[in-house]
Amino acid sequence: MTLAATNVITAEMLEVMPTGNRLELVKGELQELMLTGYEHGVCTHRLSSRLGVFVEDNDLGEVCAAETGFIIDRNPDTVRAPDIAFVSKAQREVLGITLKGYMPIAPDIAVETISPNDSYTESHEKALMWLAFGSRVVLLLDPRKANITVYRSKKDISVLEANDTLEFTDVVPGFSIALHKIFAT
Repeated sequence: MTLAATNVITAEMLEVMPTGNRLELVKGELQELMLTGYEHGVCTHRLSSRLGVFVEDNDLGEVCAAETGFIIDRNPDTVRAPDIAFVSKAQREVLGITLKGYMPIAPDIAVETISPNDSYTESHEKALMWLAFGSRVVLLLDPRKANITVYRSKKDISVLEANDTLEFTDVVPGFSIALHKIFAT
C-alpha cells in the first residue's frame, strides 16, 4: 500500500520518521508493509539463523534481519528491507561501511519470503529490482509451495523443491541447507 505523500521523501527523512508502521521507500514514496503470518516468520527464521551462524563462524560478513534498510537508489530515494540480507565482509571493507543507519548498497544476498498477500508478479519484480541494484543472489522463499526461486540474473533463475539443497558457494563459500529444514512443519 502506498501512503499519500505531498513531498518526495528522502532516505534521511525516513530514518528519523516517528512511526510504529513498517515502511519502505520506493522512488521517494512511502510504502507500508503488512504484517506477515506465522509460517512466513518460521521459514524466514530457519534460513536466517543457519545462514547467520555459518557466516559469523566463518567471518564472512553480516546477516541482517528484516527491517534492515538498504538505500539502493537516490533522487528519488529507494530504501528497501529484505526479509534476510547478507553483506559480505569484502563488500563492507571495500566500501568502508559502518554499521550505523541504512546501508548505502544492495546486499550480496537478498531474501524475500512470499506472504499470502504478496502476488507472484510483485515478488518476481522485487527480485529483479534487487539484482538491478547490485545483489548477487536473490532468493524468493515460498512457504505455500515449499520451494525457493533462486535469481542470479534476469536469465539465470531456478526453482528448488523440497528435496533439493540450497547453496551459493560463490557468495557464501561452504554454506548449504536442505530445503526440508526450512519448510518442515
